Amino acid sequence: MDILSNIEALHLEHKKWLENVKFYRDLVELYSAHLMRLSGLNIEDKEFKKQLEVLQNELIIEESQLSDLHHFIDRDEKSLKYISPDAAMKDKIRYFNNHLDLNDKMERFYCLFNELKKKYLRFCIKWQK
Repeated sequence: MDILSNIEALHLEHKKWLENVKFYRDLVELYSAHLMRLSGLNIEDKEFKKQLEVLQNELIIEESQLSDLHHFIDRDEKSLKYISPDAAMKDKIRYFNNHLDLNDKMERFYCLFNELKKKYLRFCIKWQK
């Protein structure tokens, strides 16, 4: 596969990642709104309040992570514009290594978000009557 085909594949990957970031932001917003409604229930249980606060804080952290990922993807996409078939090999290698780092960040985010989602769903099952 030549460098131009790789670049086209990377553009598509950036596009997919940005769509995923939007999807996860929507989920964070949905989960946050639902937790806000649950907090309005007059549940005086200390465990409920503690778990609720932990989940709300984790969602705030996820929103921040999503903003960072969006920024990194945008930066990676802008860097990609400067990679051409005529670019020096060291520039191509540096770009692809940076892209692999971003890929790792995305994979880590997916795993961590899935753990948060499980916690959120367990919380909802336990406390939503």
